[in-house]
Amino acid sequence: MFPDWTVEIEQGAKHKATGLADFTVATYQTLLNPERLAKFDPQKTKAVIIDEAHHAAAPSYRKLLSHFHPDVRHPDPNHSPQAERDRVPVLGFSATFSRHDGLALGSVFERIVYHRDVLQMINEDWLCDVRLTSVRVNLDLNTVALNKNGDFASASLARVMNTPTMNELVVRTWLDRAASCKSTLIFCVNVAHVQDLTNAFRKYGVDARFLTGRTNVTARKELVASFKAGEFPVLINCAVLTEGADIPNIDCVIVARPTRSKNIFSQMIGRGLRLSPETGKEDCHIIDYVDTVNRVSSVMSVPTLLGLDPMKLNLENEPLSTLQEELKEPSFPIDTPDTPIDATPRSVTYEDHESLQSLSNTLKAKEIQIRQISRFAWVTCKKDTYVLQSFKAVKVKISRSKDSGKRYFLNFVSPHD
Repeated sequence: MFPDWTVEIEQGAKHKATGLADFTVATYQTLLNPERLAKFDPQKTKAVIIDEAHHAAAPSYRKLLSHFHPDVRHPDPNHSPQAERDRVPVLGFSATFSRHDGLALGSVFERIVYHRDVLQMINEDWLCDVRLTSVRVNLDLNTVALNKNGDFASASLARVMNTPTMNELVVRTWLDRAASCKSTLIFCVNVAHVQDLTNAFRKYGVDARFLTGRTNVTARKELVASFKAGEFPVLINCAVLTEGADIPNIDCVIVARPTRSKNIFSQMIGRGLRLSPETGKEDCHIIDYVDTVNRVSSVMSVPTLLGLDPMKLNLENEPLSTLQEELKEPSFPIDTPDTPIDATPRSVTYEDHESLQSLSNTLKAKEIQIRQISRFAWVTCKKDTYVLQSFKAVKVKISRSKDSGKRYFLNFVSPHD
């Protein structure tokens, strides 16, 4: 578009820019070096553009952005900014619309000037359509410990998800529901889970390969290139391909690591939503594992990600684009007690939806009566029994009396009951 512009790279020891180019592509890690950052004079900078802007509220980003704009507060309270500085416009782009650790993006950005949710992007043909399968397994995730930010602690979650029974269930689900898919990406809890699930697929004769943070850069590039080329059908990873991976041919995503984080879940699902007409891709089959869609467990699922969570649909005709929430994402897990967990699923049910519209219609039909009489997020657990998540993880339960159709019982239930 601009063939006369000069373009430079500021990254590590290999790429050092002059600071005078028309356009400089830089990594924030490199710019955290004061000497590298000093090359870029705010008076000569027209704009700062941030990709993956949901990270911008982190202290590291605010540290370098405060160099360009005085209204971005430096994370060090003892930092003394220059008396007068130019206000360089800061623009951000992100497919993840809520900050991972709960920090307010308002500390960097003044307003959102353009937004499209997943349903809009699909309807406008920017993203591919979706087929959905929720595998309802009685995992009893309430026994899984949480980390300090409210998501499942990896070590505790792995004891539930990384078992021979669960791994075989994942394989059988793929064989039963998604074996016709050409490129399946699976997300696991940790490295051990990745390796064990890979072996479970191979036991059934499926060419599954894995990728972890321990995979060296060269091997990683070769593996991803082979997967893009369709040389094998299943790629299993943990926390490597969650963000920024560009593999448009992915036509199935299996979430074998339940999460309470909207951001983690949306990033995992997003790996499969890119268009790829050259490979014949028509849609993406999303498979996730939850205790049940109709329980208040704070576990993210396809309905909650896509704005179709029945707990958020208070009015029958409420626009789906308004159904957004801010959730916290985990940082690092804390130590958890090594308590025994019964990780054997006691029941398994498939719930399939051929499209987002069919899922939306199902959820509306189930919850329409509740939404007409209450603005709160009541969820139907079974016939004549409704649950509302309250503060401090306490649940409010209303159930109809068995001996009278006009009497209901109200109970406060702890998360361990």
